[in-house]
Amino acid sequence: MRGPMLGRLILITILASAFAVSACGGGSAANVDPFDTFQACFDAQHGTGGLSPYDAILSCCVDHPIAGVKPACGASDTDCSSYVDAQLSAASATADDIDAACIDYVSQLSS
Repeated sequence: MRGPMLGRLILITILASAFAVSACGGGSAANVDPFDTFQACFDAQHGTGGLSPYDAILSCCVDHPIAGVKPACGASDTDCSSYVDAQLSAASATADDIDAACIDYVSQLSS
């Protein structure tokens, strides 16, 4: 009985890991669409993709080439906040969403 249970546990662990990687993007270039503008990326991630403004900003900064640049949002949280604020329409995201996403963006750059 122990062998089949261990096998099932291993299978469940492998499947759960594969799901987690695919849900987080997994870094696969095939899953990363380029965008001409940051606003277009944001609209696709937030509007169509259903991500929160914070998650859409973070995804666009980290995962998607914007006008051929990846990562798109600069080297510091100040650069990122200025860039994102200038690229998004005023109704797209709050300053708090932008600042929080940019802090996490820079954290991800350094890891």
